[in-house]
Amino acid sequence: MQQGIKTKLQNKWLKILQLGLFGGLWLLLYFLVKQKTSLEAAAFYQYFERLDFSSYGILSIALILVGLNWTLETLKWQVLLSPAYAIGFLQALKGVLAGLGLALLGPQFLGDIAGRVLMLPAGNRGAAAGGVMLGSIIQTVVTLVFGCWGVFFLFQQLSPSVLVNLAYIAISIVVVASLIVFVWRKYASHWRERLSGFWKNLYDAIYSFPANLFNKVVLLAIGRYLVFIIQYLLIFYAFKVDLSISIMLGGISWVFLIKTIFPVLNAPGDLGLRELSAVFYFDFFGVDPLVIIITGLCVWCMNVLLPTLPGIFFTLQLKFRAS
Repeated sequence: MQQGIKTKLQNKWLKILQLGLFGGLWLLLYFLVKQKTSLEAAAFYQYFERLDFSSYGILSIALILVGLNWTLETLKWQVLLSPAYAIGFLQALKGVLAGLGLALLGPQFLGDIAGRVLMLPAGNRGAAAGGVMLGSIIQTVVTLVFGCWGVFFLFQQLSPSVLVNLAYIAISIVVVASLIVFVWRKYASHWRERLSGFWKNLYDAIYSFPANLFNKVVLLAIGRYLVFIIQYLLIFYAFKVDLSISIMLGGISWVFLIKTIFPVLNAPGDLGLRELSAVFYFDFFGVDPLVIIITGLCVWCMNVLLPTLPGIFFTLQLKFRAS
């Protein structure tokens, strides 16, 4: 009984923390934007008035890339599972979307794991959880490496001397470390003896994974990241954001870097963090915060909200199956 009371209290505090993060992020974003521009509906509408035929064509291409995005994620999930369990593309897609649906309804990472794992037979769920963890680690490292581009451009605005040198150092460290982990994994084999418990199991999950499959997962993770980048760029061009492509690439990589370093507990909080980091970065380049919010919302709706609709349907299937 005491354990049940303790669990209820933990869930209560988790919900309070979720609401606090959600409210705090959006409140901070509101005051930041309010200082720069008007938040009236007419101010938002003016950007949609600028859309012409070519803009709608560009947005259509960005929307089509949603399919490619989640195709790459599904293929990645298939590869991650392949050493322990052969899974068809459609079943893998259902698991990916179910994870997305649960991630929107509750804690993101736990929801993603639960949705994918519960779509599999009971005997294969242990290996699947390790696959989710490994896939997440690989995607995180890819985001960190590309995110250094955004840090470089931001530091250049803050101080074009000392901080830029620090940025070069940070980029070098991350790239070298990533090469060691992903290309020359055998050189890190002696680390295992120094690990124990969770970290030893995590090490085994990473380094026992077949090298050829590991490389495929890395390539799919890079491909998915590049799809995100292209979508964001297309939406910037559709809304006539007048910046050099290098600065836009820096801003996009910065946004994904921040949401990776500071993971939040739920999807609304994730959206708030995306918008806040984007407004912060592009403010240095004189871009209206409203257009940055609009582009961020478009990317989020395309890649998260839209695929979540079938994901919630598959999530309901899981609940009926459990009952």
